[in-house]
Amino acid sequence: MLSALKPFAALIVRHLLTVIAGILIGKGLLQAAQLDTFIGMGVMVAGLFWSAWEKLMQPTVLTHLNACAAARAAKTTNRYPPVEEPVPVPMPVPGGLPG
Repeated sequence: MLSALKPFAALIVRHLLTVIAGILIGKGLLQAAQLDTFIGMGVMVAGLFWSAWEKLMQPTVLTHLNACAAARAAKTTNRYPPVEEPVPVPMPVPGGLPG
């Protein structure tokens, strides 16, 4: 599921890096000629983190989340004791009992 988000995440990272680079250029900390290098390095680092997440951390996190969800489901299903069936009460006959 997260792999479907990868293109969108890449676009967001690229645009964020462009904004950050614009701010750094405006403050004089980065030259305009270094813009492409800055964005490329940022996208590369983000790609490395994404790859590490997919290969190392995501399976562990998902396993833990599934175990927590199963424990929570078991806890909520056994929260209340079972309800006993009510005993039927005979209804009085109008006019009293025959006989």
